[in-house]
Amino acid sequence: RRRVTSGVKPGEEGKPVEPTVDDQNILLAESLYKKGDLQGALALFKAVLETDDQPYRAWEQALNIQLLLKEYKDVIKTADAALSIYPNQAILYYFMALAQHKDHQDVTALTTVKSALQLDPENGIYLELYGDLLFLTGDKAAALMHWKKAKCTGNGSEKLNRKINEGKYLE
Repeated sequence: RRRVTSGVKPGEEGKPVEPTVDDQNILLAESLYKKGDLQGALALFKAVLETDDQPYRAWEQALNIQLLLKEYKDVIKTADAALSIYPNQAILYYFMALAQHKDHQDVTALTTVKSALQLDPENGIYLELYGDLLFLTGDKAAALMHWKKAKCTGNGSEKLNRKINEGKYLE
C-alpha cells in the first residue's frame, strides 16, 4: 500500500511556513491600500508581478487600484496580461470592459463584458455594465432588459433602480 502524505517532510509537521518576499509585499501593499496610499500599493503589487506573474490577488488588486486612479489605458494593458495567465476569470474581463468604457471604447467594451458574462452569466454587476453599454451603443430596449436582469440577481442599487425607472443611462 502507498501512503499519501501532505508533502510536509517528517519532523516538520508543526513548523509554520515562512511567507515569501512576494507574500510579504502583497500584505504590505494591502496595508498601504487600506491606508489610502494607492500609488505605494500599486508599486508594490507591480513589483510582485515583475518577479512572479502567478499571484492572482496581486493582479486583481493592481487592476482595482488602476481603476481608482483612472489609469484606464494601464488597466487595459494589465488586464490583458492577467487574462493571458487567467483566461477564465470573469472579473478580469469586467475590469477591462469597465476601463474600455471609461476610455470611450464602448463597442470594444461590449464584446469584453460579454466574455465576463459567458463565465458568470448571473452576475448583476456585469449585467448592469452590459446594459449600460447596450444603451450607449444604441440598443435601449436590450439595455432595459439587462438592467432588469441585473436587479433580479439582487443588485438593487439606487442608481440601477433609476436607470430602470427613467429608462436611461446614468453616469
